[in-house]
Amino acid sequence: MKKSTLLTLAAGLLCLSASAADVKQNAPSISTQEINADALSVPYTISFDNENSLNGWTAISPADRQKFKFAPANSSPFYCQIPGVGSKMIYSADANPSKDSWLVSPAIYLEAGKTYNIKYTIAATRQQAATIGVFYGTEATAESLRKNPAIEMTGFMGAGFLQDDFKPLTCKITPATSDNYYIGLLEDSDKYTAGNFMVYDYSITVAASGAMPGEPGNFTATADADGALSVLLSATAPSVDAGGNELAELTALEFLRGNTVIKTIENPVKGETYTYTDTDPINGNNIYYVRAVNSLGSSNSVEASAKAGLEIPKELIGLSALQTTPGKVKFIWEKPIGDIFGNAFTNPSLIKVKIVIYDGNTVVKTFEDLSGDEAILEIASETSTDQKFYSLSAYAVTTGGESLPIEIKGIPVGKPTDLPYSENFTGGTAQHPLYLSNNEKYTAKWSYMTQDDMGMARFMSTSGVGSTATIYSGLIAIPADSQEKLTFKYSSYSGNSSHTLTVLINNDGEWIEAENYDIDSPDYKEASIDLSAYAGKNIQYALRVKRGISGYYAAVTDIRIGETSGIDSVVTDETQGETIYYDIMGRRVDNPSSGKIYIKVTNGKASRILMR
Repeated sequence: MKKSTLLTLAAGLLCLSASAADVKQNAPSISTQEINADALSVPYTISFDNENSLNGWTAISPADRQKFKFAPANSSPFYCQIPGVGSKMIYSADANPSKDSWLVSPAIYLEAGKTYNIKYTIAATRQQAATIGVFYGTEATAESLRKNPAIEMTGFMGAGFLQDDFKPLTCKITPATSDNYYIGLLEDSDKYTAGNFMVYDYSITVAASGAMPGEPGNFTATADADGALSVLLSATAPSVDAGGNELAELTALEFLRGNTVIKTIENPVKGETYTYTDTDPINGNNIYYVRAVNSLGSSNSVEASAKAGLEIPKELIGLSALQTTPGKVKFIWEKPIGDIFGNAFTNPSLIKVKIVIYDGNTVVKTFEDLSGDEAILEIASETSTDQKFYSLSAYAVTTGGESLPIEIKGIPVGKPTDLPYSENFTGGTAQHPLYLSNNEKYTAKWSYMTQDDMGMARFMSTSGVGSTATIYSGLIAIPADSQEKLTFKYSSYSGNSSHTLTVLINNDGEWIEAENYDIDSPDYKEASIDLSAYAGKNIQYALRVKRGISGYYAAVTDIRIGETSGIDSVVTDETQGETIYYDIMGRRVDNPSSGKIYIKVTNGKASRILMR
């Protein structure tokens, strides 16, 4: 049997008192509604999960102090995991030595001679010392309440506002006369204690006595060892009554999560052990109770707690995405092995994957509860002929929440482009699907432009060394049994750059670095990448430029796969027998200069020469 009690009475506890002159009362800050004329009956429970549930409750405090007030979950100034009632322990501005802030219940009818169990669940800001007590009286005033202490003022050190940090504050009262009573929680911390105090539920029940059932025994709450959202409860039905005699009647055994009965065992056998699996706990710490019931009433509740579920996971590992057939994309990932706090996951099947697909900034599809380590998902219609670029955010998900996202931008979906493939950026535009991934690191971008009647893609960086941007192609179909090459021309547009150009090839969702080039000359140079290993497959290429120590610009043009170069094409248009010169871009040069490379065409045959 497990009981948790935060505060216990001990010798030497300070009991504070005050006269009416010491306490200045204000109108209720929680609710302006007058206290109900008709008293509430026992049992009475309230979770404080919304502001309306506090109607009838009263907050009392001196004028310069923060009163108890409703506190939504994860909101300033309390930032508590769950909603409740909060008191901000601000510094006192006057001579009063303590905070003197009350949270007072509505009127509740209590009978003389009966004992009642009172419970709050409380917490305070981490490492803040709170001083609290519980009092009751027949008027909702500090003077009336202070006459009857249930728990005299005592202190405890706060541990924070996570669910694990809340602790039950319990006590019993036995009123001398039958009447309507108000029960007040007093937060009376030292005026120099700056911190927050929270209350998250409350209950008052009749304590068991006489022939009412005794407490159930051996109560345990055991969360699933692998982190599944389930808790096994086990308790033994009592054999004796609250007076210690043999129990004459037992009609039920009730399991509760918080204040809610989640399972009733009808007509249990005295002394027998019963179990129940709660498959709907919250992720995190759960407080459970068990009580026995007969026609005279309920036993005192016995408490146990269990932390269920998993914490927020780390990010997915090794995520890739590649279209398999038009409109369908294969995603591959590795699940994280632990949570953000460094705890290992023992059952990876409890981790799910969520993938959100974007068209620009618009969410077009969301796929949730994905299992395993891969999935083929339909992103667009399989009849779509034009390629379109999509982006995604992918999350690992546990009962504790979602990981940080892993993002992939520029995923081509649609019918792959057939060879021959050429891209000259004619007119300063792209003729094929291209995705410009700008500002990947610092400030750098690609754009299309025309210079001297020649189209190009231009890389520009206005920030420091290492600025990076990438051009991604769409999908390109490489024929089977082919020996293709990817060729293009590149130069330093400003003539004094020291950039690095990296060529990447994507096959089966994995980007492979194929080649690196230094961009250090205003003259166009030609790059050539062997694609023979990708015969019969769909590929993407990417051109990534990283800025060096000087210069701002770089340019690429004349990108080709499976098509003769521009130099070859101009030869057939010229008259036989005449010697003609072209630059490496295929443009005719009437007066070639020494020290440069040209294409010399004589009698219909072309050769590359260095003019001397």
